[in-house]
Formats: sequence, structure tokens, C-alpha cells
Amino acid sequence: MANPSLKLEYTPTSSDLSSYTARGRSYVPQGPFLAVAKPGYFVHGNSYTQVQKNGDDVSGSYSTWRRWRIWRLPPGEDFNAVGWRESNWEDDNLSKTPNWMDIPGCIIIQSPDTWKNERRMLEFVVSVDDHTTESGALYFSVMVSTRPGAYRVQMSSGKNIPFQKWAELAKTSAPWAKASECTIEVDSRWLQV
Repeated sequence: MANPSLKLEYTPTSSDLSSYTARGRSYVPQGPFLAVAKPGYFVHGNSYTQVQKNGDDVSGSYSTWRRWRIWRLPPGEDFNAVGWRESNWEDDNLSKTPNWMDIPGCIIIQSPDTWKNERRMLEFVVSVDDHTTESGALYFSVMVSTRPGAYRVQMSSGKNIPFQKWAELAKTSAPWAKASECTIEVDSRWLQV
């Protein structure tokens, strides 16, 4: 069971956090959910996770354990994947450093006027490296949608789960977003490029 004195708190936001992340500092922001990035455009969400101990933010004292995978979804609001996942669960913090602010998204190489009507789900499981049992984990998802000349980003709420749940999620062959009962907390709506 997770140690109640070590708690994870996830916050999706519509504020652009790209300038606060190592990767984002090389991008040119075009708004809170869009940046120009070599070799194309980066459509992204914005979020941060806090590690709290006895009510204090101690995030800088702990390294991030973060895994993610990508699914293709049908246009609309459905969370059922179209076909197999685009990527299996991967380590999203190879640096093994405190990395609690994130701008999850997709780089699109094509010119915006040629973007396809597509929708992708990025699923995440986040925990405290070397303290996974005591901190538990957080699950959340980000949906990135495009159509010619426009984009949309939707970010779910976070769900605290025991870290042991990760072993189950790692074996799943479908997104867990619907079953997680997370709600959409941030929705950019459709924005023009």
C-alpha cells in the first residue's frame, strides 16, 4: 500500500509550459498547445505532477518514473483504438532526473493545410523512481487531434493507482482511458494554425 506521507498530484493546465521543459525550450510557441519544432509542428498538452510529502512539495528531491504509449483513435470522442497501438510502453524519462513538468504531444511534419483528420491517445503512468511502492502511481491520458489547418488537445484528470496496477496495464492490448473513469479536464477545442 502507498505511504500516505508520499503522494502524487497531477494537474493538467491550459497554460503553456513548454519554456519550462528542456525539450520545449528549443521550440517556438505558437500558443499554449502548439509550437514550431524541427522538423515540423508540435501539438501538445501541458501538465505537471507534484510529489508531496506531509503536504509539502518535494518534487525536486525525487526522480521521475514515467511510461507512455500511443494509440490511434477514431475521430470524435470515442476511446476505442483503431487497430494495434502505435507504440508499446516506453520509458519517457531516460535521464532518471526530477522531471515533473511535461508537454506531451505529437510532432507533425506535414504542412498544417495537409494535416489529416486524425486522433491519437497518449497514455501515461507516472511514479517516483525508487519509491514506486510507497508513492503509488498516477494514470492519465492526452488526446491530440488534427484536421486540415486545425488541432485540438484534450487532457484527462489523473487517477491514483497502486503501483502494482502497472503490471496489469503493461499487458493490456487496449487503452485503459475509458475503464480508468478519468474525465477530460482540459479541452483546447478546435484551434486554427
